[in-house]
Amino acid sequence: MSYNFLREKDFIRPLSPVQLGELRDNLQTVRCSSCGAPIDVVKVSSCTHCGTPLSLLDMHQAVRLLQELTHAAAPRPIDPGLPLDLLRAARESEANSTFGANEAWWKEAGSAGLVEAGLGALMRLMKKP
Repeated sequence: MSYNFLREKDFIRPLSPVQLGELRDNLQTVRCSSCGAPIDVVKVSSCTHCGTPLSLLDMHQAVRLLQELTHAAAPRPIDPGLPLDLLRAARESEANSTFGANEAWWKEAGSAGLVEAGLGALMRLMKKP
């Protein structure tokens, strides 16, 4: 996986001062996650080659994401009236259509183009009482 993708999704975050101190106590150098250059953690807290700060994989973010996905995948009851609501919405949409049964729109679309036909339909709607 791409380092930048993981950083964008908050899986990788910069080290806190406490974590940086702990890293310095235990290691001398690490490799940059972005470019692979060695970083002397005793002296610096970012890559001297590409400037990327020292960072780590945030396991808490991974756990949070798994919990969110588990919650989102949980089955939910379906509204028994949903099919009727969808059918009603489809009928209302068809009834309010500016070009479905409007022959003038089709003629304009065939001769002038879609934009002009749309503008013409809009003008006709504005003229209706």
